[in-house]
Amino acid sequence: MKFKLLIASIGIFLLASTATYAEDFSKAEIENIIKEYIADNGKEISLSLDRYITQAQRDAAERTIMDHSPAIGNADSLVTFIEYGDYRCGYCKRVQKDMKKLRNKYGNKVKFAFKFLPILSEESRLSALAAMAAHKQGKFWEYHEKMWENQSRLGEGDKVLVRVAEEIGLDVDRFNKDRASTAVEAEVYDDIADARALGIRGTPYFVIDGEGQSGAQKYQSFVKLIDAAIAAAQR
Repeated sequence: MKFKLLIASIGIFLLASTATYAEDFSKAEIENIIKEYIADNGKEISLSLDRYITQAQRDAAERTIMDHSPAIGNADSLVTFIEYGDYRCGYCKRVQKDMKKLRNKYGNKVKFAFKFLPILSEESRLSALAAMAAHKQGKFWEYHEKMWENQSRLGEGDKVLVRVAEEIGLDVDRFNKDRASTAVEAEVYDDIADARALGIRGTPYFVIDGEGQSGAQKYQSFVKLIDAAIAAAQR
């Protein structure tokens, strides 16, 4: 696909550049000109195309991080790392220590964002609404970590969700109001719609500068993927 795009791009460029003289060349001669140009400039052309594709993927990933999305990083971050998760998902919980290590390791080099995909149960949905309500008070990541610690007790319902809110110092009245609001519900469902548009069917799922990774990965696998994305962004 990439090679075909390269040939098409060069062909269009050269044909446009020689449009005035096109009638003087046969099809075979034009093809030879394109081949010679690629042979002489292939490395530079390939690098430019790599940069274009990488930036296009990164821009597409960045657009899925909405104003309401919990995120750590800034506009100057080299790489965008998006996690789709469900608080009832055991595989999601398995990678959380590594997620925290990655956020600490890369700092502002990587923008880390979390998007909700509550697909396993009603507790999944209620937990997502609660975490988004905590985000409204600027304490998503604190609530997020506590939710994984309390995963085995999420079936107890409101009692656990409210207790976690109290433990991290949220305004509980506001928390309860927000998690019951149509606005918070709409934000969670926006995340679900994004996941469906990407064809994501399970959790955890990760998007690293536009490249999707399904399932729980090992820490070093994430490091390798992120380092490759950083290297590509720096080229």
